[in-house]
Amino acid sequence: MKEKETPGEIRKIAFRLLGRRDLSEAELKKKLEQKGFESASIKEVLTDLQEMGYINDRSLCERLAKYLAEERLLGNRRIEATLKNKGFPLPLVREAIANIRKEWPEEEALKEYLAKGKLKRVTADKLIYRGFSPSLVYELLNGRHHDEG
Repeated sequence: MKEKETPGEIRKIAFRLLGRRDLSEAELKKKLEQKGFESASIKEVLTDLQEMGYINDRSLCERLAKYLAEERLLGNRRIEATLKNKGFPLPLVREAIANIRKEWPEEEALKEYLAKGKLKRVTADKLIYRGFSPSLVYELLNGRHHDEG
């Protein structure tokens, strides 16, 4: 336990961390625990920050899913893994992905990635690594090779 473990001190550090970038509740909790604060005190501060609107996992998860899908052109599996690693609950992650895919289907993201032509030779492994489902990858790659032939 730290000497200055008051809610005000924890809140001050939390604001400093949130000022650098948006963090999920789990990320912020982990960072505060690493600084040596007790879980009960951290929980109290996190609850206050949620009530004040400084932590909003739903909104952050949605924004990150949108960025990963539309800007980074990642597939659902990679988006899910990235968001889970940031500490978002799986149901929230899946909901965020489902919402973004209503506007921007995974197939469209894959087609755009292929159209950008950054790679001279796109392999199925590379696309699967980017989180696209194997069935979608093989379907599009096979269709593309037939179109070229």
